[in-house]
Amino acid sequence: MEHLEYIDLVSTKIKELPSSIEHVEGLTKLRLSDCSELYSLPENLQKLKSLKLIRGENSAICQLPSSITDLDQLEKLSFSGCKGLVLPPLSGISNFKELCLNDCDIREIPLDIGCLSSLERLYLRGNNFESLPTSIKQLSCLTSLHLSNCNMLQSLPELPLRLEFFEAKNCKQLQTLPEIPSCLEELDASLLETPFQYSEKFLPANVEFRFNDCPKLNEKEILADSQLRIQTMAIASLKLFHVYETEFAEPPGINICFPGSRIPDWFRNQCSGSSITIQLPPH
Repeated sequence: MEHLEYIDLVSTKIKELPSSIEHVEGLTKLRLSDCSELYSLPENLQKLKSLKLIRGENSAICQLPSSITDLDQLEKLSFSGCKGLVLPPLSGISNFKELCLNDCDIREIPLDIGCLSSLERLYLRGNNFESLPTSIKQLSCLTSLHLSNCNMLQSLPELPLRLEFFEAKNCKQLQTLPEIPSCLEELDASLLETPFQYSEKFLPANVEFRFNDCPKLNEKEILADSQLRIQTMAIASLKLFHVYETEFAEPPGINICFPGSRIPDWFRNQCSGSSITIQLPPH
């Protein structure tokens, strides 16, 4: 069966994968979700050179084999809901684009996560780590980072430049934020150097950062910082729109949600009651 491309064992009672799986050389997708009696994967996975996707959500798998880093074509790994999951060192994975590890009770993220140079989407919701490794800044392709419901998370390191979507809702212990990077500002600064390279490769439709329900964030500091942050991103968005009008239907949207108990003073359109009249600029 060396030409078999897809194996689906979802919700079966399988206890282990046979070592002979190494002969299925054409395998590209392996689904093991909800296999409640499957605790590990075989070490000879590295022989599956065509494998692009492994899904094992809510299975009993608690440790990934080190050989997983030898899968050169692997693009997506999803083990959300695998409690107590232990990750191997990640160096060696070159084509990884998506890593899903929500609700795994992970207490420490591997220090070498920054080596996943092709990673675009990282899902770590509902885990128990207190911080992220500083190497996460090296994820130069990362556009989406999900950290909501990480109740032990206290601080964040400097983040990758190209984030379009960053969600850290309901992080009860989060006390400080780093300077949030703006892919729009990076693009704006790069316009004079290689505009068409960026036009073709990376034009975000929206940029969104969410920090609501994080009660320990200092409201006064957040409000003081957010005005400049929003203005800078909005100006960069409009500049990009005018340079690349043929690429954009409209300027990239800017959405930032911080905790707070009042509307900032610099929101000019405010009044009491159930309605408001807004004076729009003449243009």
